[in-house]
Amino acid sequence: METAREKRFLAAHTACHDEVYHYFRRRTEGITTAEDREVLLLTYWDGFTSAEVSQLLNVTAPAVRMRLHRARKELSRLLLSDQATEERQQ
Repeated sequence: METAREKRFLAAHTACHDEVYHYFRRRTEGITTAEDREVLLLTYWDGFTSAEVSQLLNVTAPAVRMRLHRARKELSRLLLSDQATEERQQ
């Protein structure tokens, strides 16, 4: 049986997890294709390997790795752009 403290911790952890997930989703919205974004989220958020993602999406592992490469490149570009914008505002 869970104690009240454990229940509060679990609720706080779940809320934080959800908030971080939605932030990550918003940050990745600029990635060009939904397929690339989906691979990025499955890999980094859900922790699946390329082989597992390929089975889930019914595509080859090399296709997953290519999508992941494109998504990481695009996310890097987006983050650098955001950083430059923040620096200009200061």
